Amino acid sequence: MNSLKILSNALLLLCLPFVATAADGDFDKKISVTASRNYADGIKKILVYERDVQISQGTLSLSADRVEINASQNERVFTATGHPVQLRQKLNDGTWIKAQANEIKYFENKRLVIMKGDAQIEQNGSIAKGDTIQYDLQAQRLMATAKDSNGRVTTIFEPSKIKDEAKKPTDSQPTPSEGKKDKGGN
Repeated sequence: MNSLKILSNALLLLCLPFVATAADGDFDKKISVTASRNYADGIKKILVYERDVQISQGTLSLSADRVEINASQNERVFTATGHPVQLRQKLNDGTWIKAQANEIKYFENKRLVIMKGDAQIEQNGSIAKGDTIQYDLQAQRLMATAKDSNGRVTTIFEPSKIKDEAKKPTDSQPTPSEGKKDKGGN
C-alpha cells in the first residue's frame, strides 16, 4: 500500500499544474491530500479520494467531493467532482486565480483542463463564466461555451489600471477645471 501512496502523490503532482504561471515554488512543495476515504486499484490503475477531499501544494488548494486519477489508458486523466469543486492558486505576479465547476478534468498528455457545470474562472477581478470552460495549457487558449444554443457565456473585464493612470492629471498637466480658468483670463 505504501507504493500506492507514492504513486498517488506522483499522479497528483502531475494533476495540479492547472495554471501555467503558478507561483514558481509551488510545485517544489509537498502535496497534502486529506479525505474521509481513499482507495486504489493497482490492476485497473485507478486511485480515488472521496468525501471532503482537500489537496494543497504551496499556494494551490483544491477542494472536491471526489477526486479520481485514471491511468488505465495511454494518458492519465484526473477528475475532481463536487458542488462545486473549488481551486485557488497564487500566480507569479502575486495575483490569485480562482476557479470552480461541478467537474474539473485534466488530461495530462494534452495539457488540457475542462471545467463543466457552472464553470467559472476569476483573475484580477475579471471573470469568465459558462457551462463549460476549456483551457489548453500549452497554447494558453481559453474557450467558454453555453449549455445549449439558448444559453450564454459571460465575461466581465476589470478596467485596465494603465488607462486609469493615464486619466489622472500630473503636476505638469492642468486639470480640466484649471484649463478653463486659464482660458477665462483668471
